[in-house]
Amino acid sequence: MNEQSKPWWQSKAIIGAVVTVGAVIFGFFGVTIDEDTKSVMINEAEAIISAVVIIVGAVGSVWGRIKADKKIGKGE
Repeated sequence: MNEQSKPWWQSKAIIGAVVTVGAVIFGFFGVTIDEDTKSVMINEAEAIISAVVIIVGAVGSVWGRIKADKKIGKGE
């Protein structure tokens, strides 16, 4: 395996597909989540996603500045 490839099971696309197929299979067999649980899960997921987006944005900003090859200054 070369340096730019990874095992198939580490692919986010494969993991997402497996989760989707699993959800369909569970639904086929009648496994459901009640509305109260869904509501709590959605609220928690939204809070987590918001926090992750903020953290990624902040880290990206700092990382971009560290990796920049030009100083910040007035434009010419």
